[in-house]
Amino acid sequence: MAKSIEIVARGVCVQAGKVLVCRSVKHGHHYLPGGHVEWGETSPEALRREWLEELKVPCEVGDFLGVLEQTYGLAGERVAEISLVFRVDCPALSASRADTAEPDNIDFAWVPVEQLDSVRLLPAAIRKAIPAWVASPGHAAAYLQGQGEEV
Repeated sequence: MAKSIEIVARGVCVQAGKVLVCRSVKHGHHYLPGGHVEWGETSPEALRREWLEELKVPCEVGDFLGVLEQTYGLAGERVAEISLVFRVDCPALSASRADTAEPDNIDFAWVPVEQLDSVRLLPAAIRKAIPAWVASPGHAAAYLQGQGEEV
């Protein structure tokens, strides 16, 4: 595996005190919905694309909440990942019912914010950040985007 740093856009969607999370069917851990940023797209564009691909409904990408840098082991290799986390609003989904995903390797669940420690939500640091973001929604981090000026 070539050494690289993966850039991922993730969304925090909260309804009725519950957070929407993905679950890896194969590995059993949970993570925030989203996916890899492709060449030429912004992280909010990637998040909207991934959301539509996986959940089959559009979403509104809101405030930038923070960045999470991590390394982890996967299939005997080290992975380096930078996750850009945004608030997401998705009225087409409801915390009162389970949502299904298009790929067979993931499914979705709504987890009460106060119970995030009870599921294997990875990375672990995000479990502590989400309740703080929910409690203080006005305290979003700054998201700056360059305009691609020629150098």
